[in-house]
Amino acid sequence: MNINPLSFVGRAIHAIFRTCAVALFILTSQTLHAAITQDPVWIPANNLQMRQDVEVLADTGVLHTLIDAWPLPWAAVSPALYKVDPKTLTPLQYGAWQRLITEMPGSQACFDTHAEFAVSVQRGKPPLRWFAPAPRGKNDVEASVSGRCAAFFYALDVSHDNQPFDNGKNPNRLDGTYAGIVAGNWLLLAGEEDRWWGSGWGGTMVLDTNARPVPALEITRASPVPFQTPWLSWIGPWSLTTFMGELNDGGYIPRTRLWGLRIAAQPSAHFQIGLYRTALWGGQGQANSAAQFWRVLTGGNALDDPQDPGSVAGSQVAGVDLRWHWLSGAQPWAFYVDGGFRDETHHIPKKFFPLFGIETAWAGQDGVSQRLFIEYSDTTAGWPFTNGIPVNTVYENSQYKSGYRYYGQTMGYPTDNDSRVLTVGLIRISAANQSLSLLMRAGVLNWDGTNVPPPGGNPVAPVRIPLASAEVQWVLPLGPGMLTADVGAAAEHPSGQNVQYPLSAWLGWQVAVP
Repeated sequence: MNINPLSFVGRAIHAIFRTCAVALFILTSQTLHAAITQDPVWIPANNLQMRQDVEVLADTGVLHTLIDAWPLPWAAVSPALYKVDPKTLTPLQYGAWQRLITEMPGSQACFDTHAEFAVSVQRGKPPLRWFAPAPRGKNDVEASVSGRCAAFFYALDVSHDNQPFDNGKNPNRLDGTYAGIVAGNWLLLAGEEDRWWGSGWGGTMVLDTNARPVPALEITRASPVPFQTPWLSWIGPWSLTTFMGELNDGGYIPRTRLWGLRIAAQPSAHFQIGLYRTALWGGQGQANSAAQFWRVLTGGNALDDPQDPGSVAGSQVAGVDLRWHWLSGAQPWAFYVDGGFRDETHHIPKKFFPLFGIETAWAGQDGVSQRLFIEYSDTTAGWPFTNGIPVNTVYENSQYKSGYRYYGQTMGYPTDNDSRVLTVGLIRISAANQSLSLLMRAGVLNWDGTNVPPPGGNPVAPVRIPLASAEVQWVLPLGPGMLTADVGAAAEHPSGQNVQYPLSAWLGWQVAVP
């Protein structure tokens, strides 16, 4: 009998967290720190304001760190923030620096426990997810506790979604829960953590927050300090993240493993490069041995078992993320490419599916920070020469028939297969911690009009759907907490049907527990 240690550890973590949830809230209720969005280890993968501020400081030379993967460890930015002389900063830089300093955890060995409570209500069809926060159900209630002392850190996040948007049957969830330790310049953790791998704002091609976070064991480099040896110092700041997770959504092959690896570097002050791979392999009834994973790790496909006609070989996706940034006067600009490869021949990637983007930021009056980004994405394999390339391949797999999805949602770009979309976004952040964002999309979802039968298939657009949509999100202080109001509207024209005009709106309120 094959023993699956990852499954055992994952189930143990779930059981421990569920058992201790109430106890942790009670035991820490006397030392709660009343700050919003504070995390002892990470800058999260859905906070527009904090990402905007980090990118402003990185693109204007205040920070020398990698900014193309989230969550971003505080250790990657906090040492430089402490050394900044505010008198030397421009208005754009100063506003970003001041907000980050306010949010940044202190340098003490142990932190006060931080607790939050949040509720949200949504009506209508949910819009396509992007880097901004959004509920995963129509009526959500969430409570969280996080803390750190010496090398140990944790976050316990318990939520109830009585009408989930995905196909998850359990309304009680631990998304965002993790625990770990700091070991030198490495973070070792286990839990369910959102990940965003890429420079895009509207989505990334291989791994983002569109689907729920996958339970996983992870190792991440905390600070991207360069090598000291002359042989490797030219690489500049570098980071590495790898994880091994398990898809516990009851897909076509239950308990499928998901492995991910990302390595990024900044060889020049104006250029960053990230290389990443993910792989579906193993699972219930399949080979889960170290030898099988070694074949995946070394770039070869895992092997079918010739003695077992029901066994599968696995599925891999590789990708590259490139980002150039420069200054035009005092105004930062950046151009980025995030592309995935769906296949390979003799270890040479092929069947490219890309995202291209350009962005800029500038200061307004009274400390306002603003950003404009424009992106084009194509989730058809083989760009730009797609003629003759089979459609319905980017997020599908002939063996793992549920595809590259978790609870029915793609783990990559939110439009799923064969979509070509132009995205324009505007973010405005004031000195009073108010943010206003506008996201507009136009294009064609599932442009070829075909689909893969269940259990695979594009869940967003089973037929061809021309799309034009807009979404406005406003975050502002309200009482002791923060209110988020989001309104979206779209025009969709499914093949053979009349134009539809779905609307969406949601309200959320987040407050620190005193």
